[in-house]
Amino acid sequence: MLIIGERINTSRKLVNEAVVNRDATYIETDVTFQIESGADLIDVNAGSRLNSEVDDLFWLIEVIQNALPQVRLCIDSSNPDSLKAVLDQVENPPMLNSITGERFRFEAMASVIQIRECDIVALCVDDQVGRSQRNLRSVQHLIRDAQALPGEQDISVSGHESRTQRSHCGYSG
Repeated sequence: MLIIGERINTSRKLVNEAVVNRDATYIETDVTFQIESGADLIDVNAGSRLNSEVDDLFWLIEVIQNALPQVRLCIDSSNPDSLKAVLDQVENPPMLNSITGERFRFEAMASVIQIRECDIVALCVDDQVGRSQRNLRSVQHLIRDAQALPGEQDISVSGHESRTQRSHCGYSG
């Protein structure tokens, strides 16, 4: 199990103020607290600042990596172009947040997860949102579609493991 610290998000007032003011000390302190509290990865999200999301992600990634170079980052954006823009700046193997089984979203994110080796957060949602059986079917479709992508990845779903390409995603339910 991986624990992802999710406090570096510009939808949070103090984080947004730190990003606007380029207050690296605030960000470094918050990230350090999350790591010391047991986080394996730090989620970085600037999506609430649509007009400056990419610039803000670049800044946040640089601040975090300079202060704590060993920390793995989970880059969180619903915009595939934002993810593409910053992915090469991430030094340690990143995690991308997120992909779903919704056809339009999967197709938009497929090109991003092929850029480099990365883990992905796979949300158990597809075009037919419903009960747990539908969610499991959504995960099965995600695995099938991910297996069709070039690269190498490990995918594990409810104890079923399949060696495929480029990312790690898991589901238990």
